[in-house]
Amino acid sequence: MIMPSKRDLILSEYGISKFRYRELYYFCLQYEEMVKEKENCYDLREKIMDGMPKAASKSDQTGNKAVRAVVLGERLKMIEDCAMESSGELYPWVLDAVITGRNYDEICPPCHEKKFRNMRRKFYQILNSRL
Repeated sequence: MIMPSKRDLILSEYGISKFRYRELYYFCLQYEEMVKEKENCYDLREKIMDGMPKAASKSDQTGNKAVRAVVLGERLKMIEDCAMESSGELYPWVLDAVITGRNYDEICPPCHEKKFRNMRRKFYQILNSRL
């Protein structure tokens, strides 16, 4: 697999290695997938009573879905909270940047590029400490 031509952020001053940054980066890129999966956890399908024998299952599918929804909700909230903590009122732009992988020019936040980059770096520092 070939990596796209996106440059990694240098976060060594925050104690975050190149590979840890990539782990955090890809964790955030899963945001939309986590939202969809969480929505699917609330999809309760009816059992089909067709008279055919089925294997006995000791697992509680509804309970497992509920637990998964809680875990996903916590992860989504953590990403959102880190964005709020790192950038205050500019968090929607930082959140958009980290969950889509888009850069400053594509998002056009109402601040200078240097300030935006610093907020994004701070986001990854906070997320690293929480994971």
